[in-house]
Amino acid sequence: MSPIVSGALFAIASAIAFGATAPLIGRFGAHTGPWSVAALLYLGAGAATLPTIRRAGRERPLAGRDFRVVALTGVLGAMLAPAAMAWGIAHTGALSASLVLALESVFTVAIAAAIFHEHVGGRVVLAALLIAGGAMVLVAANGGSGVGALGIAAVAAATLLWAIDNAITGTIAGADPSSVVVLKSATGVAGSIVFAALSGEGLPAPFTAVALLATGAIGFGASLRWYLLAQRRFGVARTASLFAIAPFVGSAIAYALGERTVAGPLFALAAGLIATGVALHLSERHEHPHRHAELSHAHAHTHDDGHHDHAHDEPPQGPHSHAHRHVALVHAHPHAPDAHHVHEHGAGEHEHA
Repeated sequence: MSPIVSGALFAIASAIAFGATAPLIGRFGAHTGPWSVAALLYLGAGAATLPTIRRAGRERPLAGRDFRVVALTGVLGAMLAPAAMAWGIAHTGALSASLVLALESVFTVAIAAAIFHEHVGGRVVLAALLIAGGAMVLVAANGGSGVGALGIAAVAAATLLWAIDNAITGTIAGADPSSVVVLKSATGVAGSIVFAALSGEGLPAPFTAVALLATGAIGFGASLRWYLLAQRRFGVARTASLFAIAPFVGSAIAYALGERTVAGPLFALAAGLIATGVALHLSERHEHPHRHAELSHAHAHTHDDGHHDHAHDEPPQGPHSHAHRHVALVHAHPHAPDAHHVHEHGAGEHEHA
């Protein structure tokens, strides 16, 4: 399976899992404070992900600056963003909140291109615009529902925080994704508990707590792990663009749970735009002659991808991680902007960063 297809499938799975969170938070967290909701969501995420941390040698462990990066994303993406989302849902409704989540992909693609200089071609831009456009059609279809402006603003702020989180996390995509999720979750939970206590938020009912823990386990734990795996294979911008189907998933679930504010024809138009954007991603084939500079690094890898042909005293079984060296190489094959393919695009040969 090509890195583009495998990355796209991980991104789609992540989006489906995350898209379900808005209507579930709206259903189970309506009478719970936003900091308590954030703490429960990421407590569930961390607890569900902890058993999936790979045994030594399978993934590159966190080290050095990784811990600072993950701690920062914990504050942004596991504390501030979910609390803003929970508050926004309480003031605007799950359907409207689901639709506003489309802004996350727009913010992330822009950050990946403008700040991290990830190559974003016309096909990716068109796919992102189609998917985000589909979500905006849903917003237009829901325009007469009298949603709260402050609630919309809060959810929009959450998407910006998650976009920054996504871009920062992409810089350590080679590290063990499960370790990243667990440490990020622990940081967010600790901060959220402090703010919940300072805000005087009461404890939720047992059923509410269990429901939010389960929502966090799937919508933030499994979803984030799949998102990181997609970034590793697929790059920051492409992962974010496909992730924009999450609002469609959330709005569909909200509709199934009883919200009826979206008109049928507009909903069908939005579905068509989003499906076309997803198809553009899945059919993408990026191939050209390019040059790999000599490089030494450590990350999880196998020896059947055309880039890892170094020798071992004993042939490893399956994915494994260790420091290894790549010799300079010029070749052509289908690729995505992963750790080995971050290069300029233009005339002539392309040097890898």
